[in-house]
Amino acid sequence: MFAFAPKSSLADEITEIRITHLKQLQSITLEAKLLSDKGELFESYAHYVADKDGNVDVGHDLSVGGSYCGVEPMGLIWSMKQAPGQREGIRLLKRDVTVPYDIIVNCFDGHVIPRETSLLPFSSGTFQKSFMTDGVKRVPVREGRIRGTLFLPPGDGPFPGVMDLLGGTGGLVEFKASLLASRGFAALALAYFGYI
Repeated sequence: MFAFAPKSSLADEITEIRITHLKQLQSITLEAKLLSDKGELFESYAHYVADKDGNVDVGHDLSVGGSYCGVEPMGLIWSMKQAPGQREGIRLLKRDVTVPYDIIVNCFDGHVIPRETSLLPFSSGTFQKSFMTDGVKRVPVREGRIRGTLFLPPGDGPFPGVMDLLGGTGGLVEFKASLLASRGFAALALAYFGYI
């Protein structure tokens, strides 16, 4: 029923999400969920109508409601919000770049709000999003008062270099630098407050 292509990819790549074997013009709801590194739940949902062949292609078909509207290939990810009932103000921020996110997608019959319905999904599937490709080296940096992580792409180089400082949250945040290294940059993530 679900087809994800690719099933595992970097966070900045589009994952094709297709649902097949539906009824002609069937109304469905797709729900996406993921658990953050700290165990907080984030979710989104979108309403679709199957084509005459009983298929929905999220990259080409229109979401007619839910967390977003329109044709949005990665709408189920970028529109995710913190699930109700958790501590407020939590942001989805990847802390452990060595472990990918597992994104669960559920398919419900009809246009529903998943958390407000007693319906069970009639199909489910999972795909992964990562921030660090195979072969990227992660090197912790502790020199004097400097704290950070250097990410080096696979290969011998030389590589163009980037320094990443993420403001506002404090601590050492590595997701941008690891993704840049996955794309061929030597990237240094620096902590400049709230980190020892």
